[in-house]
Amino acid sequence: MRKLLMVVLAVALFLAINYFFSDKVRFTETRTVNMLIGTTQLQVEVAANLAEQVRGLSGRKRLCEQCGMLFVYAKPQLMNFWMEGMRFPLDLIFIREGKVVDFARNVPAPQSGEQPARVESSVEADSVLEVNAGFIDRNRIKLGDPAKLD
Repeated sequence: MRKLLMVVLAVALFLAINYFFSDKVRFTETRTVNMLIGTTQLQVEVAANLAEQVRGLSGRKRLCEQCGMLFVYAKPQLMNFWMEGMRFPLDLIFIREGKVVDFARNVPAPQSGEQPARVESSVEADSVLEVNAGFIDRNRIKLGDPAKLD
């Protein structure tokens, strides 16, 4: 009886793990859209669900110059991001109701054995745009700039 229970539990665990990971696979293709931030046009991947937001840009080797990832949330909130698994530095642009409300410049990728940097917005936002470090300065992004999806 005990062996049967162990087999049933092992099968249930296997099915649960399989379901969890197959669910993640369904979200590997994020939607890509055009975005205007300030006067700069770029292509962004939209991370609109939890699986996409948790994965973010982690593990990628690079991001094209005019590309980014937009994290979209249902309601405005203080944002808290960390650089776990990142391989390159980022600028983070916090957006609320289609306008830039805060940003963090040149957030470093963690070095080996180092704790990942954490970034918290100073105001509530409903979305966050991650772009290559230096994007904010190169494109003269400032507070109040429009941030609109095409």
